[in-house]
Amino acid sequence: MINLGGCVVNKYKYFKRGLNKLSKNKNYFYYYFISEKNSFISLENNYHYTLYFIKTNKNKKIKIQNKFFKISDGCSINNIKNKEVLFPYAGTHLLIAGSKGNKNTKIKKTLYKSHYRVKKPWGYELWINEDKSNHVLKEIFIKKGNKTSLQYHNFKTETNFLYNGSADLFYKKNKKIKNLNLKKKDISKFKIKNFTTVHVNKKVLHRLKAASDIKLYEVSTNFLDDVIRVSDDTNRKSGRINSEHKR
Repeated sequence: MINLGGCVVNKYKYFKRGLNKLSKNKNYFYYYFISEKNSFISLENNYHYTLYFIKTNKNKKIKIQNKFFKISDGCSINNIKNKEVLFPYAGTHLLIAGSKGNKNTKIKKTLYKSHYRVKKPWGYELWINEDKSNHVLKEIFIKKGNKTSLQYHNFKTETNFLYNGSADLFYKKNKKIKNLNLKKKDISKFKIKNFTTVHVNKKVLHRLKAASDIKLYEVSTNFLDDVIRVSDDTNRKSGRINSEHKR
């Protein structure tokens, strides 16, 4: 683990069968799970969970308490609470995100093509769970050579898991300089690649540039419009860009 200007970077060599912790803090927790045959996940009380299936392998259904759900690559099951999940087959890969105090308690399955899509100049975001949750899980795709805004958040905390590809992480190396007074000399970069997490607390400056096409999965607190853009290649202003949300 390394701290780069407040960006906490952790590289994983491999994931074992079972639960692999990506992040756990006061706002949410975040795991990568690989099933064994007839394996169970017992979910903690008082949390609501999102399951996002990256690779289903032979598993075409899972059992939550006494009910079976059909699953496929890229589908999600949201708003799970106080339940035990059974996986009949080994080799299913999924992400698990959870937080307390969610408003919606009805379990809902969403197929990959039905997730809310946000168009970006550099690629896209898929919003995987409903916005009534206290945590938000996204799939983010960035095209090679493109980069996100140089940005920070006043309230939002996030954990990014780079699933495949490689990128440069830009961060503020001079802590004494305020975010809005930065010059090029105050920024440095660090190369990251697949199976790396970057945890970013509020007020921490960050940016990613894709060295290849990259796909990452972000869990954050539910402050979706809280983005202060210090610099942006397409001159986007801070906050929500309504044109990116048009269907």
